[in-house]
Amino acid sequence: MGIEIIPSWRLGRLPFATHLQRLFSKYEIGSVLDVGANRGQFRDFLRYEVGFTGTIISFEPVREVFSELETRTRHDPLWKAINLALGSIDGQMPINVMAATEFASFLEPNLDGPKYKDNHIVATESVAVRRLDSIVEELRDQIALDKPYLKLDTQGYDLSVIKGAESFLASVRGLQTEMSVLPIYQGMPTFEEAVSLLRKKGFDISAMFPVCEDSRMRLVEFDCVMLNRSYLT
Repeated sequence: MGIEIIPSWRLGRLPFATHLQRLFSKYEIGSVLDVGANRGQFRDFLRYEVGFTGTIISFEPVREVFSELETRTRHDPLWKAINLALGSIDGQMPINVMAATEFASFLEPNLDGPKYKDNHIVATESVAVRRLDSIVEELRDQIALDKPYLKLDTQGYDLSVIKGAESFLASVRGLQTEMSVLPIYQGMPTFEEAVSLLRKKGFDISAMFPVCEDSRMRLVEFDCVMLNRSYLT
């Protein structure tokens, strides 16, 4: 009769999950690099809503959050947590830890942008930063990186991660990045800049999914899913 029973908790992200199911199947995605993992929420989405059973590597720089993330990986043998930030340099950088840890960013909140009560700095800590290109061979020695999908959610720092992954991008079949329409951090790239850069690097838009809106119903951020032209079928 064309009727399906779907739990209410899945409805909000059902179109996103369905899209990734199709994409992962069509492009035979075998591994996911989860950059800006926080406590592993994206892993849960992949496992429980998308149905992905392959390798997941989660990067999280904030020490306290990473400790919780690492503990959670013990129950999933194909999930590895790494206490690093990814960026365009190899070194150390101060990161702003916000009241809500998912807002942690190398950038400062934009006081003229959309207001979120938990997006204010409560601490700053020095974290290790690496270019993905500089660690990818070491990663491959530890865990399979088969036909990878790159997920970026670094609170305004996604394009810096891209700039540090020039070589690795050639092997990336698909990626998603959180793009900004109304900036919540100072100096973060606009979605126009992000789309332009990624198109120049050989990626085309597959889909866009709203992340949040402001009190006036204006879109603040969205997840943009893109495909590497080299693997289009």
